[in-house]
Amino acid sequence: TPRIVENVKSGRAHVGVCAGYLPTQHGLMTFHLFDEPSVLISSQKLTKLPDKIITNDLSNPAYSYQLNKLTTLGMIPIMEMDSYTASAKLALAGIAPALVPVSIIKMLKIDHSLCFYFESLKSLERPLYICLRHSAYRNERIKNLVDYITDSVKSDSHNMTKLIQAITVLI
Repeated sequence: TPRIVENVKSGRAHVGVCAGYLPTQHGLMTFHLFDEPSVLISSQKLTKLPDKIITNDLSNPAYSYQLNKLTTLGMIPIMEMDSYTASAKLALAGIAPALVPVSIIKMLKIDHSLCFYFESLKSLERPLYICLRHSAYRNERIKNLVDYITDSVKSDSHNMTKLIQAITVLI
């Protein structure tokens, strides 16, 4: 997310899609799309939250908020990866459960029997945003694209619960 924000601010990109919290005082126009849930992936059945997990890089400002929440939940990050794909693959190899957003699970086609959702994970949802420079939104094509995406997400937001249920074992 910090890199995407910089690319949009500099003009290298017209529009960015950011996952996680945005840096403060970014100066961009933003549209909140939705909050994406995360689930635990594990090669072994989970009946409770694990003590140790694999996470994404928590030094990244977009995800640093998760550390306090994980500590509160009693989960200690034992590995922090640069990639959710790497986290998921390590979890599937039996290293430790990994906290992974549902979009990554869907993209990797991870079997739902290896995905575990606990209600307490709700506090670890990551916001997804579209960001762009204010001047870019005055471009009719870009404005239409952003409006189309935000309208599509709003009309389909009730499907997020269905998505979680479809790909996870609810505990």
